[in-house]
Amino acid sequence: MKNKNVIIVFCSTVFLAGLIGCGGNGAGSGATGPTTGTTGNTGTTGNTTTTGTTNSGGSGYTVEVLPTSSSTKVDNSASGIDSAGDVLCGEQVIGAQYYTTEYSASTKKTTSLTPGMNSRPVAMNDNGLATANIWTTSSTTKAVFWKPGATVYTALPTLSGWTSSAVTSVNNSGMVCGYGTNASGAFVPVVWNSTTLAQPTVLEIDKSGDPCIPSCINDSGQIVGTEDNSLTQTTALYWSSAAAKPTSLAGQSGAAAGAAHISNTGFIIGYDQSGAENTYWTSPTGSETKFTTQQLTWGGYNDSGEGVGGVFERFGKARPAVRPVSGMESYPFIWTQSAGFSNLNNLLTSASKAQSWTIFPQAINNKGVIAAFGYKPGDTNYSAILLVPSSTSGQMR
Repeated sequence: MKNKNVIIVFCSTVFLAGLIGCGGNGAGSGATGPTTGTTGNTGTTGNTTTTGTTNSGGSGYTVEVLPTSSSTKVDNSASGIDSAGDVLCGEQVIGAQYYTTEYSASTKKTTSLTPGMNSRPVAMNDNGLATANIWTTSSTTKAVFWKPGATVYTALPTLSGWTSSAVTSVNNSGMVCGYGTNASGAFVPVVWNSTTLAQPTVLEIDKSGDPCIPSCINDSGQIVGTEDNSLTQTTALYWSSAAAKPTSLAGQSGAAAGAAHISNTGFIIGYDQSGAENTYWTSPTGSETKFTTQQLTWGGYNDSGEGVGGVFERFGKARPAVRPVSGMESYPFIWTQSAGFSNLNNLLTSASKAQSWTIFPQAINNKGVIAAFGYKPGDTNYSAILLVPSSTSGQMR
């Protein structure tokens, strides 16, 4: 289960949730929609065929720069990684459309999956099933996926009256969670089956009509997400299955709380603005543990209990003179419940450290390989990169 960061925006609250790879009396329902997806355009293989450059030297993580799908100079960002090392990426020519691509670990080439279509990659499971959201207008999207190795997308079915759909997470069984937008503009939380392409199952929420977005679905079909209660307070919710009633996770004393990730063991990472920015639950029925007040963005969480992301701090007098960054600096981390945070900057090999990478982790697979994007001093574009581990240790700065 591999997830991509997403910014979930409600009218009253902005909640940062990582997508792996995210009870009540109101039962959400929808009218009958199409039962089959639609076939999209065929992707094209780019002409960049060189392998990624590995910065070796010493122990720690080596940085591998992934190739782009063409010779055009673009921003390139990694979004997800499977167990084989294939990477879901997104490329953007500055000021132009954003394209979904996939890097193959076996061929060392990157293929464009959505040529001519503005899209955002979201998540990839361990088996190589990739997901993305394609813009159909300036304000609406279509949730799509690619079977492993495919360059033709399939659209996930929508319910009658929907104007938009979006995917947020996918598990290793091909179950996909996300949401649709109905004619009144309300979010409808759903789970799709990418194998059968049956109409999506609508998740129940605490209060019918409240905006609700599921963030993550694990391999057991357990789901976590965030509901905006009457546009005044957000709540972290848990569903034991797509057919189950939701329950509110324990604690949540702040006005803005939400759940971002649920692992295959039921470990949940979330957010609670009650004096501590971040929190976790060791199980869906466990108590809430608040563990840092730093502003974090979670990129992903694997089955070994390793989470990755970025710690953000305001710049002082100086800030990098590179276009991608504006006003904030990210210190990349790897985290476990037992060891806490380690600053990935301190865990790079000596050669990689010498290149002074600024790194934004987005996903981690079960082998501990981290998919990220970053840049070096003097760069004018982001690069999609991998952090390939060896035995090392370090502390958060």
